[in-house]
Amino acid sequence: MTRTLLLMLLATTICCTGGTCVISGPDGTIFPPGSSSAALDRATADILIVELIGDSEAEVLATIKDTLERTVELGDGRSVEIDDLVLADPQAGVFAGTLPADSTYTLTVREPTRGVETTTLTPPGDFAVTSPAAEGDASLSGFTLSWSDADANAMVEIEFQQTFAGETEAAEFGPFVDEGQRELSAADLRDFVQGADLIVTVTKIREIGSLAGFASGTATLRKSVVHVVEPRP
Repeated sequence: MTRTLLLMLLATTICCTGGTCVISGPDGTIFPPGSSSAALDRATADILIVELIGDSEAEVLATIKDTLERTVELGDGRSVEIDDLVLADPQAGVFAGTLPADSTYTLTVREPTRGVETTTLTPPGDFAVTSPAAEGDASLSGFTLSWSDADANAMVEIEFQQTFAGETEAAEFGPFVDEGQRELSAADLRDFVQGADLIVTVTKIREIGSLAGFASGTATLRKSVVHVVEPRP
């Protein structure tokens, strides 16, 4: 056992009675079961920001864990903010919220023992599917799906979905480097038929692998556009 872990265990009293555990920190603060009082600079954060082009809001999901995979409690001067969204009240270990969609987001980490540190999170830029045209023909024998503003620093995922006669079929491709287009073959499209809209979702993904204020962490920013085409022979 390392000296650091031993000191952490000595500084934290865990009492379990009748299956209920209460964690008491060195200052007497009580933490819910499965939670942690670890400093944020010793925690790992995983942050996901999801945007749909055309929507005014972005969705945020985040986990903040200590080395034992317990959710780190926020409050009493310890906070994590993305723009004006303050992460709070995790459900099953997940912090969730919404904020206005923007071209950049500022992640602010406040830890009383370390001060304030910030990271700028930049999502992929807006883009649009350019071919096939909206409501245009898409051959089930194969076609080229193209979109604007290719970004070599982003990855792309493509999803096709179709509901016909009460049954829903779906196919996913990627992630792959954004080159602005993707060739789809008859084999890729074999589960789809004529007679119902084919819904195409193209998602650009950018990852940031260093978050100031945490021991380690990743921010994943996803931006999607939904496009509808008509399957043809």
